[in-house]
Amino acid sequence: MARGLAMTLVVVGHSCSSNTGDLNRMILSFHMPLFFLLSGIFAKEYTWHTILGGVKNKARRILIPQLLLAVLVNIMVAVPAVVLRGASLEDHHWLYALGYWFLPTLFLTSVIHMILTCFINMRKRANLIIVLLATAIVIWIVLCVFDISNGFFSQFLKLVPVAYAFYLLGVIFKEQCMEVKSGDKLVGILLLVSVIALFVVSQWNKPVLMALSDYGFFPLFVVTSLLGTFVVIETMKCMKKIDFLVEIGRMSIAVYVWNFIVVVFTKGIVLRVLHLTGLYTSGVLAAITFVISILLLFFISKLTLKYTPCVYGVEKKY
Repeated sequence: MARGLAMTLVVVGHSCSSNTGDLNRMILSFHMPLFFLLSGIFAKEYTWHTILGGVKNKARRILIPQLLLAVLVNIMVAVPAVVLRGASLEDHHWLYALGYWFLPTLFLTSVIHMILTCFINMRKRANLIIVLLATAIVIWIVLCVFDISNGFFSQFLKLVPVAYAFYLLGVIFKEQCMEVKSGDKLVGILLLVSVIALFVVSQWNKPVLMALSDYGFFPLFVVTSLLGTFVVIETMKCMKKIDFLVEIGRMSIAVYVWNFIVVVFTKGIVLRVLHLTGLYTSGVLAAITFVISILLLFFISKLTLKYTPCVYGVEKKY
């Protein structure tokens, strides 16, 4: 459910017209770190005998969907350029879509953790803390010491250490994240305070664009990431099972892959209709785009996972 809510927030963010609006600004301040932390919660340990199989499995489940994403993004960008603006297909940069950052970063983060588990006993919290501190030092070096550009490959030098820090927090606090206490009034109070603090701090910091390694004031980004993660996970613990969020969570990679093209084309159609009817406002556009997009994404992901699971690196039908 937490992963489903995180993926839903991605669609909300992409449905908004601007990254500087209050709602989207708050979402951007924590939702991608949340994905990495959730992945860390379910991280496994490997040995040199099992790591090759683990890497192959991760590559199949993460990098094959990245290829599908690249195809869809090229369709989304190239088709309008050719049809509407008369651009030449020869001028289109077909490979740039492979650099969409999230799935490759998730893959590299997972592989780094696999390799580290072969050397370090990650069951010991002291070892985890040492690795986390070492990761923090690497983050400081790549963000503050070296002037690394956001090129096709160099962007990952800045993204992966930050992603791994949150991944590692998921490993460290796995038990706390999985623990459920019913009827705890203190949690309710903490959630209310955390939501207020999350909103205030996210508006205080500049808009976060993790894809560009633009975090504003980095300590504030860390604060909002932890607050948002706490709010999402603890809220899901307090709620009864919501099948829709569970399904979105299970299909999160498929939903992520399709959300770019679905949201863009849905927003374009809704925008034209609203202008024709004179009902256009940015809030109405975002709300209608989100509702239509999330429903389309649910059914597209469900159908493609059932009939063409191979495009997601899945061996069996969903």
